[in-house]
Amino acid sequence: MNPATETDPQPQQTPRGLESNGQDAHPSNWLDALMLLLSSRISLIRLESKDVASGVARRALFMVAALLCVFFTWSLLLAAGITAVSKAAGCHWHWTALAVATLHLLAALIFARLARKPGPPVFPVTHAEFLKDREWIKNLQRIRKSGN
Repeated sequence: MNPATETDPQPQQTPRGLESNGQDAHPSNWLDALMLLLSSRISLIRLESKDVASGVARRALFMVAALLCVFFTWSLLLAAGITAVSKAAGCHWHWTALAVATLHLLAALIFARLARKPGPPVFPVTHAEFLKDREWIKNLQRIRKSGN
């Protein structure tokens, strides 16, 4: 045996049902075409799910920020209320605490509103591709009915 042929890699084999004519491989039967279609749709869903995950993470971050602001509002209102009741005269630092509490409350409302804002439609490209697939299947069925 020739040592050069033993080290040569095996020629690339195409998946079952795919025939190559030197250009792109095309499925030779409907099962392989369906598997290629499903594979492309799963890849598309995987890509778009990453976008959805980042949107959910952003909204979760806004909710955490809103909860932190509510916590600080309650803490400052409590401190200011106790101070206002306990001190009727003297240095009025409780008004500053009430102002800061109001600012925290406004920030909490802004963060809550940002978190409730609806995001972009989920999986827009996949949805469009499924609509195209539906039209393709309808056209295919029409062609088959008219051919019978």
